[in-house]
Amino acid sequence: MYKQIALDITPCQPYQAESFVVHSGVVKVLEHCLIEAKQDNFGICVIRGGSKSGKTHLSIKLYDEFSRLGLTPRLLDGFSFEEFLAELGAGANFPKGTALILDDADEYFSKLHPGNSGEFVNLVEALRRSRSFFVLLTAKPLDSFDIDEHILSRIRPGLGFEIGMLEEAEVAEILKAMLHQRGISLTEKKLAFLEKRVSRDIAALADTANFLLAHQDSDFDSFEVLGEAVSGADK
Repeated sequence: MYKQIALDITPCQPYQAESFVVHSGVVKVLEHCLIEAKQDNFGICVIRGGSKSGKTHLSIKLYDEFSRLGLTPRLLDGFSFEEFLAELGAGANFPKGTALILDDADEYFSKLHPGNSGEFVNLVEALRRSRSFFVLLTAKPLDSFDIDEHILSRIRPGLGFEIGMLEEAEVAEILKAMLHQRGISLTEKKLAFLEKRVSRDIAALADTANFLLAHQDSDFDSFEVLGEAVSGADK
């Protein structure tokens, strides 16, 4: 007979920038953005990361860091970016020190076709005039989309940045942070059990944490459900 898993469950915590663990896979990208954002000229950075690699959490971290620098950040997403551009209009102006962050940029570019670049070009030129900074986060290479040279020529200087892999020593800290955000507290013994078995990437860690959250009421032996969580994350 199985007993209920011994998870200490509290309500999920709203995600905050302070919860972001600056691991080796993002440290160079983050440092580059902070250096470029402080320059007195226009800058652009395109950050590529796979599915569930932490792009949205990184965008929140960037927003917080830009605010600390005294900039005026604005966080947008690719799903509603077309509407934002339409409302912005052709004669848009931004205050100096603006830092525009576009998460899920690939969602916007996947809908564009050659010859439909005017609104994006106008945005970049408005940011250029105000010497602002533009960050785009994407799951797919932006130069792989069917977009014209007017756009490519403006995003090309910012290409080449990716969210990389974790170091072995960072797995436990990130997993613990993910579990905490979901309201799950495990003993050190159970954390060590997961740490030894889970794949060394952000997506697998997130899948493991989500599995435990979804199965918090399951009747499994404690370590059996932890094994199920690891197995589910690796599929």
